[in-house]
Amino acid sequence: MSHITKAWLLFLFSLTIFFLMILGYGEAAYKWSLGGNFQLTLGGHIKSLNLVQKTPLDDSYKGFTDTQVRLDLNLTLSNSIKAAYSQKADLLVGENDQMSSNKSPFDLKNLDATPINEKNTVIKMRPDRLYLNWESGKLSTTIGRQAIGFGNLLGFSPLDLISPFPPLDLDKDVRSGVDGIKVEYYPESLSTITAVVVLPEKSEMQSYLLLYTLMGEKGDFNLLLGYNQKKPALGLGYSQDVKGMGMRAESLFFGEKNDGNNSGYAQAGIEVDYLFKNTLLRNDLYVDLEFYYNGNGEGEPEKYNIQDPLILFKGRYYALLNSSYEVTPLFKLSLVAIANLQDESQFISPRFTYSISDNSEVLAFINFALGRSPTLYGNGTEWPDTYNPQNLQTSLSGTIRSEYGSAAHGGGLFLRLFF
Repeated sequence: MSHITKAWLLFLFSLTIFFLMILGYGEAAYKWSLGGNFQLTLGGHIKSLNLVQKTPLDDSYKGFTDTQVRLDLNLTLSNSIKAAYSQKADLLVGENDQMSSNKSPFDLKNLDATPINEKNTVIKMRPDRLYLNWESGKLSTTIGRQAIGFGNLLGFSPLDLISPFPPLDLDKDVRSGVDGIKVEYYPESLSTITAVVVLPEKSEMQSYLLLYTLMGEKGDFNLLLGYNQKKPALGLGYSQDVKGMGMRAESLFFGEKNDGNNSGYAQAGIEVDYLFKNTLLRNDLYVDLEFYYNGNGEGEPEKYNIQDPLILFKGRYYALLNSSYEVTPLFKLSLVAIANLQDESQFISPRFTYSISDNSEVLAFINFALGRSPTLYGNGTEWPDTYNPQNLQTSLSGTIRSEYGSAAHGGGLFLRLFF
């Protein structure tokens, strides 16, 4: 049985389980009171991502299915103390870079398990939350594996520098957990001081950051200071709504690394969004547009760093578009697009979402990768599994001529059920 056949059989199986779960679950979470202030809340999700893609180098079709089950356990121990534990398990079938069992670079200790690790079939298990939170007055302290995110831009936020969402991801519901300490202090009702220490096993991935946020009538202001992955960092952010139009801007400046091997650089994003009410089709149209500068990118496609999956943008100048149109209360059309303005390549993804119930939906998507395709077997680089925006692997070699022209066309279905 081929891996494509396995992937589609697993998709049909997960689709059946998905609809059975919809019939069986009516609540989004379950709560139990165990006496006093002690409460237990159980939630989670079941998701199934199903892809078929055409690789850019050899024009072959490859399939991939990722069925994920996640359980979230939240404990309220007292009025001031809370704890959380989340466990997720992924069943992956097909050809994809996610088949590997590499751990997160932000883990202090590797707690992942891979019960099955075959060529085209993998089961990965990971505790994604494991923390203790204590609140006292204006102070909140969280220790352990938790979600840490900064920034306000919706397309891609320069200030979100620890574990950001890739801009083309289908699934941005839950941010991946990192091991660290977060202390939040609220000196006033409209201001926050947040100190974060991220402590992964590798010292070069550690971060020590301080964020000040001030919300006012004339807009919200952010100031970020510290060290991120051995680089001194200074970040600024500002956001304001003017006559219904949201305007946001962020910039981030990195100094030299501690070893002095790399010069400093800047990243910046400017974003506007607007909700057009009662359009020609009598429904509301939402549009979000961002221009992003990446000073860490390369000026020539041949020099793009395709080996490092943590580098989300290979070039320097980008435009990002996120738009959505609600056809009916249950059916929504959306468009996600990103253009590399330097090499003139684009990645365009129309998406169609249907809400089955209050806590379940089906999303169909198509991916168009436009631009100059890579040349084969030149003075090229071994094509990494992690390069394509939808992570489809290929083992050929080639010379890059554009960022998204080197990606894969494709499409599929994404199923989500929350409980």
